[in-house]
Amino acid sequence: MGDGLERIHKKIRSFQRRYYLDIFIRGLIFTLSVAFFYFLTAALLEHSLWLSNWIRLGIFITFFITVFVCVFGFLKDPLQWWIARKGLGEEKSAKIIGAYLPDVKDRLLNLIQLMSSVNGSDLTRASIDQKSSMLEPVSFESVIDLNANKKYLKYLAVPVGMILLIFLLNHQIITQSTNRIVHFNEQFSPNAPFRFILQKPLLAFYNEDYTLKVKLLGSALPENVYVNGPHRVKMQQSKDGEFSYTFENLQSPVSFQFEAAGFFSKAYELRVVNRPELLKFKVDLEYPRYLQRRNESIVNAGNLEIPEGTVVTWHLQTANADKASILFSSDSSLSSLRSSGNELFFYSKKFKNPDQYEILLANDKSRNKEKILYHIDVLKDQYPQIIVNNLKDSILYKRIMVGGSIGDDYGVTDLALVFKVTDQDRKEVLARHVKIPINKNLVQQNFFYNWAIDSLKLKPGHQLEYYFQVWDNDGVNGRKFTKTAVYNFQIPSENNLIADIDKSRAETEQKN
Repeated sequence: MGDGLERIHKKIRSFQRRYYLDIFIRGLIFTLSVAFFYFLTAALLEHSLWLSNWIRLGIFITFFITVFVCVFGFLKDPLQWWIARKGLGEEKSAKIIGAYLPDVKDRLLNLIQLMSSVNGSDLTRASIDQKSSMLEPVSFESVIDLNANKKYLKYLAVPVGMILLIFLLNHQIITQSTNRIVHFNEQFSPNAPFRFILQKPLLAFYNEDYTLKVKLLGSALPENVYVNGPHRVKMQQSKDGEFSYTFENLQSPVSFQFEAAGFFSKAYELRVVNRPELLKFKVDLEYPRYLQRRNESIVNAGNLEIPEGTVVTWHLQTANADKASILFSSDSSLSSLRSSGNELFFYSKKFKNPDQYEILLANDKSRNKEKILYHIDVLKDQYPQIIVNNLKDSILYKRIMVGGSIGDDYGVTDLALVFKVTDQDRKEVLARHVKIPINKNLVQQNFFYNWAIDSLKLKPGHQLEYYFQVWDNDGVNGRKFTKTAVYNFQIPSENNLIADIDKSRAETEQKN
């Protein structure tokens, strides 16, 4: 058994490949013919009858079953041969070849059988070589004529040609029917002489009402329009061709269709989303240090009355909010709140003047519906107050006794006597600034000062001008002060001084 016998094996394998290719081509033509014919029939039926959802579902499923049956019936053998190498053996191949080639007849089959039963004797091997050399010139592939399958193309040409013709004349017969069959779970109706046009996006908010509006456009408009959702309800007509219906207190999405004069729109879904919501907020108040007031936190209180210079920090706990902003009436620009995760936001600001603010919450669908608006009253640090009563020694000109009260809304820091001495020509002789001891821890207090002016060594004709000045403890704007009116005290000339003494003595003797 030499090279001739090996070539016989190759020629048989070549025949087997051509044999199954022939079956595959014929089976593919039949499968496509059945599939296209089924498709054409289903499209025409749907176009003419507007089938129900269940029938369209049956047509859709049956199409795949039909294709599967055709593939199994027409293409099973070649697919098994190419994938699993299951199919014709050499003996069966030899019988088929012998049936088509009279010159070969049973010789090829005998050769195959002889090869399978060879006992290794020289005589047998010589007989096999002789038979194989006789069959070597014969082409086994020639028994399969692939061109013979062209006669089956007429079965495919008929449905394909009809589909192309219909598509050219009116492509919607094919496209719209196919679309309705593929989307078997949607409700369709024959084309109406009018169109349903939605007037607003189908987006509602949880626990709120939503007014559905539709407008009809066309040559003939019906009098009534219905909404087919959980229930069939009649819509209210606002004006010609415009209708509305209000879904109240929506909790979940709503699927619906419009119906008018026996015609139906496509199916719609009204989505329900959540607006951003402020659940709770806390306000931290950091007071200026000079007030010596303990910082505090307030829960759910947006209106505030705070001292000037207070730092306010808001902590917002929200739901369904992607971002939060705050808008102050004193500043037209929005300020974004910083996020600390889990829909928590915070923001800080120092206040020196009254203001009003609004909190705005937002997500990708909407903002908060109700305004979140508050005001802040700022208590300004007042100027300190001082009241002075002074008693002058107008006889001996030796002392001035001063008393009075001082006070401030948050406390005073200093009290001082400021004076200057001028001579008869109004030239300054002496100027001093004298601190008067006070209790800095008191908001209101009295003071007394015994001023020995003889230590100033005033001379006749000298004039003493003095006033008192008090400072508060304003740590925001800097210390503010208030001063009294300017008091004058003049030493008379020597002659005037003697006259004043005589006058005072005479008044005293008269009283006695």
